[in-house]
Amino acid sequence: MRRSPFVPTLAAALVVVPLALVGCSEDTSPYVDEDAEATEGTGEFPAGAVNRSLDPGDAGTVGPETLDSEPDGDEAGATTEGMSEEESAAAGPPVTATPVSYEELRTIIESADGPVLVDVWADWCVPCREAFPHTVELARKYKDDGLTVVSLAFNSEEDLDAVQGFLTEAGAGELTNVYTEDGGEGAQWDPLAGPEGLPLPTLIVFNDQGEEVARIVGAGDEPRAELDAAVAQAVGG
Repeated sequence: MRRSPFVPTLAAALVVVPLALVGCSEDTSPYVDEDAEATEGTGEFPAGAVNRSLDPGDAGTVGPETLDSEPDGDEAGATTEGMSEEESAAAGPPVTATPVSYEELRTIIESADGPVLVDVWADWCVPCREAFPHTVELARKYKDDGLTVVSLAFNSEEDLDAVQGFLTEAGAGELTNVYTEDGGEGAQWDPLAGPEGLPLPTLIVFNDQGEEVARIVGAGDEPRAELDAAVAQAVGG
């Protein structure tokens, strides 16, 4: 597969990281109000997405009020939004995830035999967990059409139990399941960001040449429809 050049985003895309490091309080954080700007320095995030640069404990959700609450670590790995108990029970054997660098992720994309869908998510991200079951559905639907689906968790090794628990509940055994070796905090991930930075969830479709052809941000009916169309076109094209 031909390698596609990537242009790193500006370092300014990470300007809110210090806020997460110093631990903004409810009185001082600009992200308490769901209508406040919650970005990585590039403008307002779409509805149904969260700012990955913020600490999970102060995640600054943007969009519907149903996305305001964040799961704790135990809840994040225990259940899958949108799945019945019967579906969860039939999810399959335990799923494991392996750490990757950005270059290793590129190798996965470029060595695939067909188009690739990368779901960028985190176990603490509510809209990510809501959107993920559909990613699993797409992997199953297009399994015989050459689609490779990569689950990229922006989590560190300390979150691995929660990540793998969620993947197991979601029945994600047929996906290529990986997580960021540095917790997603390193500048190496800048090339993966788009004009809006890298809000979560972000789903990126690559063609069989390893070139990005679509980027869908957020959860909900509209992003899901856009994703379905982009995947169908990549597989059919």
